[in-house]
Amino acid sequence: MNRETEEELTDLLLGLGMLPEGGYGPRAQAAAMKAMDAQQRALEAALVLDHILKNLPEDQRRIDEIPKDIADANRDIARAQSQGRKIKTHLNKINR
Repeated sequence: MNRETEEELTDLLLGLGMLPEGGYGPRAQAAAMKAMDAQQRALEAALVLDHILKNLPEDQRRIDEIPKDIADANRDIARAQSQGRKIKTHLNKINR
């Protein structure tokens, strides 16, 4: 959550905390609930973003390895195809 939004929510909640004990009625209570709900959603979003940001270096490492993984897979396929051709050649010689 950005600092400005957090400061505004804090100010809003402080102001709502200064309401008289009986409150100003249902509209003020609804506003207070909305502010608290918004703060909770902002905190949850910050946790999700924090998790994503912490995983970025590992995700980048995996992305960087994709070309090597593809090259390795292509090399394995080429070897398997070559072995398949050799086996086919040997089988043809045996079946003659």
